[in-house]
Amino acid sequence: MEHQAGEEQESHHMLLQAVAMLSSVLSSETAVEVNIQIIRIFTRIRQMLADHTELRLEVEKIKKKRKT
Repeated sequence: MEHQAGEEQESHHMLLQAVAMLSSVLSSETAVEVNIQIIRIFTRIRQMLADHTELRLEVEKIKKKRKT
């Protein structure tokens, strides 16, 4: 499970880098603004995934305590 999460995180990081590189190549103001929005969205998604992971781990801790 940890290996799969690491691969997913790496994929998101590579995609974020690609978007950042694309914005440096594109010169129109609209293209740059769209790329900035994409980066913000990916940042929010990453934070939401991290928050979800923390909640899942806390639930697992509670489940383990109840079993013992």
